[in-house]
Amino acid sequence: MPALLAAIGGLILVSYLPALPPFWTLPPLALLFVLLCLRPQLRVAAAFVAALGWGIGAGHLLLRDQLPADLQGRDILVSGKVVGLPQVRAGGQRFLFAPLPHRQYDLPELVRLSWYDARALRSGDRCRLSVRLRSPRGLSNPGGFDYHTWLAGHGIGATGYVRAGPDNHCEPAPLLWSAGYWRQRLSDALARQSGALEHAAFLRALAIGDRQAIERDQWQLLQRTGTQHLMAISGLHIGLIAALGYMLGGAAGRLLLPLFPMTRLVPLAAIACSLLLSAIYAGLAGFSLPTQRALLMVALVHVCLLRRRPVPIFHIFALVMLLVLVKTPLAAHSLGFRLSFGAVAVLLLGFCGRQLLGAGRLRRYLGQSLWSQWVVLVGLLVPLSCFGLPAALLSPLANTVAIPLVSWLVVPILLLGCALLELAPALALEILRWADRAFNAVWSYLRWIDQLTPATSTRAGPAWLFALVLAGGLLLLAPRHLPARWLGLFCLLPLFLPQPLARPPLQLVVLDVGQGLAAVISTPHHTLVYDAGPRYRSGFNTGAAVIVPYLQRRDIGFVDRLIISHADIDHSGGAEALAAAVATGTVLTGEPGPPALADVEPCVAGQAWEWDGVQFEILSPARPWQPDIAAADGNERSCVLLITYCGERILLPGDIGVETERPLLRKYLTDMPLAVLLAPHHGSDTSSGRAWVAALRPRFVVFSAGYRNRYGHPHAGVQERYRRAGSTLLNTAYSGAVTFRWLGPSQLQVSEARRQQRRYWFAAAGE
Repeated sequence: MPALLAAIGGLILVSYLPALPPFWTLPPLALLFVLLCLRPQLRVAAAFVAALGWGIGAGHLLLRDQLPADLQGRDILVSGKVVGLPQVRAGGQRFLFAPLPHRQYDLPELVRLSWYDARALRSGDRCRLSVRLRSPRGLSNPGGFDYHTWLAGHGIGATGYVRAGPDNHCEPAPLLWSAGYWRQRLSDALARQSGALEHAAFLRALAIGDRQAIERDQWQLLQRTGTQHLMAISGLHIGLIAALGYMLGGAAGRLLLPLFPMTRLVPLAAIACSLLLSAIYAGLAGFSLPTQRALLMVALVHVCLLRRRPVPIFHIFALVMLLVLVKTPLAAHSLGFRLSFGAVAVLLLGFCGRQLLGAGRLRRYLGQSLWSQWVVLVGLLVPLSCFGLPAALLSPLANTVAIPLVSWLVVPILLLGCALLELAPALALEILRWADRAFNAVWSYLRWIDQLTPATSTRAGPAWLFALVLAGGLLLLAPRHLPARWLGLFCLLPLFLPQPLARPPLQLVVLDVGQGLAAVISTPHHTLVYDAGPRYRSGFNTGAAVIVPYLQRRDIGFVDRLIISHADIDHSGGAEALAAAVATGTVLTGEPGPPALADVEPCVAGQAWEWDGVQFEILSPARPWQPDIAAADGNERSCVLLITYCGERILLPGDIGVETERPLLRKYLTDMPLAVLLAPHHGSDTSSGRAWVAALRPRFVVFSAGYRNRYGHPHAGVQERYRRAGSTLLNTAYSGAVTFRWLGPSQLQVSEARRQQRRYWFAAAGE
């Protein structure tokens, strides 16, 4: 066991390195491993060294599989096949593509592509496509989703899109022995029956792990009730299939025993059938990380049964974790890995040495079910609070009923219907309707549970709070004979009680939203959001994906003022999603049009207010917009906001150009040095004129721009102009979210999100 833990620790350690050790360190590590193996008492150190070597070698292979720099932004004609189920998006689809070896280019083994206005693709299709690729990269924000790490963990070496043209061609290439082929056929068959099934999206998720049709509000209900794990094919479902296969295989073995009188025919047949059905079901689910864990657990348990030697369950658990990390060294960065292994770990801890007594089977089953759900809820409070995820206090009550209904009623009926879809479609449809009715009962019950209590979310806090919650959880899960275990409840209470956050006098965060702008300004008791970032035709919305998670992480439930500088989609695209998720006060805009929000007021020069000793003033536009008259140039109607704190000034000018800069300089900004300036129009050469830069002389200039954006922002000449003025230049494309925190007069702290949390695979994208 210590050797297993050492190996796990070594693999996780390498995955958190900001830079990989050179490749030449592998031979010395191999030699050190051999020397350590010569002494049995040093096997723990040997396991750690072996894990380090494996992690470093896998890291170098990952870096070699990235898109070469000379292929960035170029149109390339590639051939290959579609991998997995394509994801349907608004106006197109997104899919994984495995390119064939190219004569001229060294392409990654797997790329992620978007294709707009194309025919529906299917898993396994052979395609010849004209694509434009870029290195994997993601937005970097406090509390945001690390898309770059997700891509690296899935072995995706490039992203891009399919260019329109006559060279694009796809044709089906079915492989009957491919799990992807049958997964696609099942997906299509279930989609055809969706009109006759009320809960078709959930049935597809339970059958093949395809969850893209589940709507956002449905996911939120599952999260509030703590039952979202039901939609991920994992240990619960694989265990059910394994048990079913074991029973079927045992029955078949007993029937064949007279023909083949073998000593261990029955257990061998049972184990073989169990493993076969489990592997098939895992393949239909796409071999996701939870299914890998569950399948390995089933296989190791069967190995122990064959050996007829008891193996501690914690050893099996550690070995499964090690095997998953050996196959996918970056799995430790996956939230699914942490929560799934965390849930299993706390279950093992909660049931270790504990026997639930009861007068009958039903009472014993209910006791075990309630205790297991209580164990998972208490044991995962700390990781849930670290990740800012909701903790459903009624999840034990919800899962005690939902798990057996889904496991022993819905899933068996559903899989039987799926198995008959090709053989007897009419009978299969009737069986699927029964599965749909059974799930409707589950869904009705979950909706009732959801109405019993409002959603309860954990919140980020100081280290001492997490330590207190961890101690409380361990105390509650301790063996029965330990006295005063109930005191652990008091250790958990601070996690849910209101806690005043110590906010600085002034904080400005320029979020990383790609080619667009979104900034959050906060004082001790008020919050202002300036612009809401872009919305894309793929459906990605920075209001929901970036701003809302950031506000939730900081426990901001109300935005006092939302300012949309003007109607361009890169500034206003996320406003509606933001307003739908977070209560918002006054909304000011510089011009009519999007976003379509209620109670929108025009911003106009002269508007001013004060929050907690911080002054805010609108400097432009000079006149309010007219609802029935469109502005000639919306950029010039941007709301220009000046913030003043203890003599320090911050200017947010939107997308104004030189035409608006001149009157602002004459009227408001004559010889007014700034502490922070958001570069007008993302650093375009139509703004930041020489007089503007000379008069403002900003200490810090932030360019909110997308990485390798097609506009060339920020312009090289504009950057040089600010450098000559003595400004420090920051670009969200390379810095991620930039935070300016004033702790008092002239006490300014500056931090960059991307530089605070570096990983070695970031270097492949030129970071």
